[in-house]
Amino acid sequence: MIKVALIGAHGSGKTTACLDIALGLKKEGVGVVKILDEVATELPRLPGFAINESTTELAQRYILLEQMRGEIFYEAKQNIDVLICDRGSIDNYAYFKRGGFSDSVLDSFVREHAKSYDALFKIHPDSKYLKDDGIRSTSRPFQIEIDGIVTKILKEWNIPFDCYDGDPILASKKAVKKIINLMDR
Repeated sequence: MIKVALIGAHGSGKTTACLDIALGLKKEGVGVVKILDEVATELPRLPGFAINESTTELAQRYILLEQMRGEIFYEAKQNIDVLICDRGSIDNYAYFKRGGFSDSVLDSFVREHAKSYDALFKIHPDSKYLKDDGIRSTSRPFQIEIDGIVTKILKEWNIPFDCYDGDPILASKKAVKKIINLMDR
């Protein structure tokens, strides 16, 4: 199985790109493609869990560990050719760090988990995807701040990634080519 993640700040078009990548892979004849949905969008429905600028340490730990749990669940399945994660442990961890939270064990865990991706596709934020959906922040400065933290983590930890600016559809076409190449190895 090939596992990839689309990472970056909220409202950057990752979900759009995930759907387009899945469609592109199907058009290329890839068998079973699964998208692991973003965990944080389910969180506001749970009492006591705040996200965005007023997030809590508990909420960020839950999101991060639930993301990893979902990935491990699908990695254990034998019939999936490509798992596309709508977020990854790294960008979820960026929100944890932005909240001012610190945990050396979690640092090591996330750093090690980052090695489990065959490819990371970072989508640079575009303000046109900041929509009021009642869940995500619509603050452009917050979006840019998170994007910077994600980039800093990737660079500090020497994690390879492909970065795409602006158009998630164009990014998805490039990502499909890379995934197909990974499958041919």
